[in-house]
Amino acid sequence: MWCLIEDFEGEMKSESMEGDVEEDYSAFSPKPVGRRTFWAVMKARKCRYTFKSHPHECTLHDQGPVWEVWLAEDKAKLARAETEKQEIVGQLASRKKKLEENIDAVDDLSEPIEVLQQKLAVAELLVLELGARFRFCCLLSRAAAQCKLIFIIVTVSSMQACSVLVCCFFSLYHQIFWFVNRYREKEVRRYHIHLEQFETARAKIKEIEANLKVGECVVYRDFVNQYTPNGKCINLILVALWRELVDDPELNVLKFNHFCTDKDSNGASSFFVASVMRYHFETAGTGFFSKFHTLYVSGDHGSHFRSRQTVYHESTFWDLYKKVSWNFFLCSYHAYNRCDGAGVESIRLSKEWELLGQAIELAEVFADVLNSSRFNNSIGIPFAKINRSVNVFPRLNQVRLSFFVD
Repeated sequence: MWCLIEDFEGEMKSESMEGDVEEDYSAFSPKPVGRRTFWAVMKARKCRYTFKSHPHECTLHDQGPVWEVWLAEDKAKLARAETEKQEIVGQLASRKKKLEENIDAVDDLSEPIEVLQQKLAVAELLVLELGARFRFCCLLSRAAAQCKLIFIIVTVSSMQACSVLVCCFFSLYHQIFWFVNRYREKEVRRYHIHLEQFETARAKIKEIEANLKVGECVVYRDFVNQYTPNGKCINLILVALWRELVDDPELNVLKFNHFCTDKDSNGASSFFVASVMRYHFETAGTGFFSKFHTLYVSGDHGSHFRSRQTVYHESTFWDLYKKVSWNFFLCSYHAYNRCDGAGVESIRLSKEWELLGQAIELAEVFADVLNSSRFNNSIGIPFAKINRSVNVFPRLNQVRLSFFVD
């Protein structure tokens, strides 16, 4: 048995338990292990890694704080513009009253015109700044150019015309600023709602997972598509989590992949979602969901999941199948879930076939390859076509639903 000890002179030496002093290790420098040893250690410790990183930025989280600062600044500028406008209107009214009282009065125009020119320059800069910030550059720049041209044409010696022009300029600035200020308030309000959704959406569905009972099922859904030599393969993935027994410590996980390569009928649509759910709930399907009475559906809120047709179809689950369905949509820009990892499985398998010089083109082949692969808790189901007939959904053109702010 060996250990490092410090001798009387402060040098580190290796000494055996019997007291035999060996060689000096003070100049020892460690060297890294080889590549093969490193990857063997990584594999033994089950450390996962990837070279493909695609960060998805959240524009609301990034720009929301800036919008709040801009809103406060814009409110201050809006109040200042209103004050300037009222001052000019008051000056015009006072000057008009004096001229009416004494028609022969001599009007000194030098100083007031200079003041009005300065105010006009300030107003023009405010309008141009407003256009640059709120992306109304084309409209506001044109309006500013027209007002400036009118100012040049109008005789400078006419104080009445110059004052009216400045008043009109500030009125234009105030009206457009009021409209854009409302738009900015809407953006800030949307940002605050997004923060509330971010704090509660995923936490709620995780709470449901932790307290899941027998007879209940959490279903994550999402479209994870890929390209083939003949076009695009649409894959609607359902990841089911459930408990078989009350005291099960962990949830069971089963992943359903629904492939369709038909160019005329496939696509991430409400028809695809309805076809998949009817396949599982009706007798011709897998029959997997027959043992559940309550479904907690989660995922993003794309148009195919929140459309009027999908909402109507899910509202018929109780009447048709005696099942209760609850939707818990995840927050915008943060809707990643188990379906993203499940969709990578079929993509990896198709890449492996490409390395062998073969390509997967049909939905049936995608399903067969997945069913015979190493992913033993994934099931592939091919769809030759998607039912897109007019009688799939009732006519809901007159119904308006607005559930989402994002």
